[in-house]
Amino acid sequence: MVENEDQGYGEPKHVNVLSPYLARTVALVAEGLPNKQIAHRMGISEGTARQYVSHAFRQLNLKDGNTRNKRVLLTRWMLRGER
Repeated sequence: MVENEDQGYGEPKHVNVLSPYLARTVALVAEGLPNKQIAHRMGISEGTARQYVSHAFRQLNLKDGNTRNKRVLLTRWMLRGER
C-alpha cells in the first residue's frame, strides 16, 4: 500500500475485519463499479452503498484524500492479494 502519512493514508487492515456486506462492497469497488452499480448488485439503495463504501474505507484505514484515490488504492491493495 502507500506509506505516505502526509496524505493521510496508513497501512490498511486486512479485509477479514469487515462484515460480509462490507467485504462484498470492497470487492465491488475493486471491480471499478460506481456506487449506483454497487447498490444494484447488492440490492440496496445508492445512499446505503455510499455509506458502505465510506465505512469500508474507514475500516481499512484509508482516511482523508478524495474518493477516487481511495478507490484506486483499494483496488491496488486487492490486486496485491492482501485480503
